[in-house]
Amino acid sequence: MSRHSELFDRVARESGFFGKPIYVKMHARSRTPILPIQGRTRSEIEKIVNRLSRGSGEAACKTVVITSIEQGGGSSWICAHTGDLLAASTDGSVCLVDANLNSPTLHDYMGVSNRCGLIDLLKDPALNVKQVATRLAGRDFWLIPGGSTPEDSECLAQSDRMRDRIAEIRSAFEYVLIDAPPVGLYNDALALGQLADGVLLVVRASSTRRDSACRLTAELLASGVKLIGAVLNDYASPIPEAIEKWL
Repeated sequence: MSRHSELFDRVARESGFFGKPIYVKMHARSRTPILPIQGRTRSEIEKIVNRLSRGSGEAACKTVVITSIEQGGGSSWICAHTGDLLAASTDGSVCLVDANLNSPTLHDYMGVSNRCGLIDLLKDPALNVKQVATRLAGRDFWLIPGGSTPEDSECLAQSDRMRDRIAEIRSAFEYVLIDAPPVGLYNDALALGQLADGVLLVVRASSTRRDSACRLTAELLASGVKLIGAVLNDYASPIPEAIEKWL
């Protein structure tokens, strides 16, 4: 077994996220995603969407922080596609929140302006959530971009103002997916995870070290953050996908 497979299995066991393969049962009025994806990548995103949409009661995960181990781990990409597919397959409102305040990118994926967003909500108490949220594709799918980036973005991310604003966002939308900075570099993901129903950890197959992932997973769990899953990103199987699907 490769070190990447061992790493993924370890993180997955800690969260209890993966078992038998599961697939999204698309709603009768399913819509076409803005960011279409196919093959193995779509299957992995579908597993996340299924996990979010099937929960109920205390087991429900409606507000989720998505973070990676290191810079360039792909959490923003995973967040964008997960929100897109979730919005296409459910009737509930879905909101993406770009809390990666030092390097916001969700607006680029969705092709909208970053002129006003989460930072502006934190700085201006007169603004309300819907004033900075951009509706996407005419659906009940929204994006709160990062907004103008101040020098004290890390302090704002861990402030009482962030706690209050996240509570407002949670009350305004059924599903909230928060893109956070890498947990291995900043404390933002941990602070945000304590305000959410759980954290989804993105592990990059080509670069993430097993010891770093296991250490940071343990730190998240020790802080009381619920780890709801792990996603292996940038995985290249030695078996061609056309053959692998029949195995």
